[in-house]
Amino acid sequence: MSDEWVPSDYVARAMSTRQVRVAGTDHITQVTREALEGAAAQVSEGAFLPMTIEHLDYIPPIGRWHSAEVVEAPDGEFELELRGSSLRQLVPAGDDPTDILLQTELLPEADHPPVTDVRLNLVGRNYSTDSLEALIEEAPFEVEVEEKWSHLPPLIWTLSIPVVWGACKFTGAFFEALGKESAESFARWLRAAWSRSREPDRDRMLVLRFELGDGTLLYGFIPSEYDAVEAEENLLAGLKQANTLAGFAGLQRERGVFPGMERAAFIFKDGGWHLAWWTDGAAVYRTHWFDRNLPDPAGYLGRPLLDDGGREPANHGEEEADQT
Repeated sequence: MSDEWVPSDYVARAMSTRQVRVAGTDHITQVTREALEGAAAQVSEGAFLPMTIEHLDYIPPIGRWHSAEVVEAPDGEFELELRGSSLRQLVPAGDDPTDILLQTELLPEADHPPVTDVRLNLVGRNYSTDSLEALIEEAPFEVEVEEKWSHLPPLIWTLSIPVVWGACKFTGAFFEALGKESAESFARWLRAAWSRSREPDRDRMLVLRFELGDGTLLYGFIPSEYDAVEAEENLLAGLKQANTLAGFAGLQRERGVFPGMERAAFIFKDGGWHLAWWTDGAAVYRTHWFDRNLPDPAGYLGRPLLDDGGREPANHGEEEADQT
């Protein structure tokens, strides 16, 4: 094992009290000093705030922000100054773990618990005002509209699901247990909704975000190429196999399969879920499968990925990452 790796330090000015116009919009946005103070306190109190690339959460974070303060700029405005460091990127010295999700097969069976407060998150600037209003009215789940600081954010919709269950193996279809509609009808609705977006000839992605509490998140990413014949079939298959991720989310919440986990990501491909990476906030543990099957960021951005800000190279063979 090598001890030569040293993290890189970062300082960034994230937000300010200056009036700004978000790209692609006509309205002015202004953040208050009180809001900046609140954000700084949240970071400094230890909340895990990852450094993500281009709003693509399926790419593991290159680092984390660990402290923040509000500083006064020469023009009298106030800015949120973030300080952080890079995260070490590790992969297994041998083969990837193959039994992560199989652990759910050994759990006791249980009926689906009543799940409330399920939310569908989308970025408003991907749609015209009329289209957005219609989508919100037609949506089978409560919609939360987000804004991201880029010209045209990735066409990614996120289904946020609070995890209120423990370690168990669910019987029946998990998606239907959310109480809205079948996986088939949701997949058709979502594909149609994506097609109504600005620049619809981009790849799309549905994210199942299981919220385990205390800011801990387990992601399930279902890529959907806009022109692929099998795209809707793949989306439907991922929804129908949400049981597996839901069971693992409960297992992680109760027993901590990944020690100290802050984030974990699985990707649906070739008819099944695959572990991509996880992080405990001190390092990122990636799989060889993920490095071979990383979805092309350009398909979601409509352009090549920008420089990642100095992502550390993978330590192939240097240290066996504990993938559990």
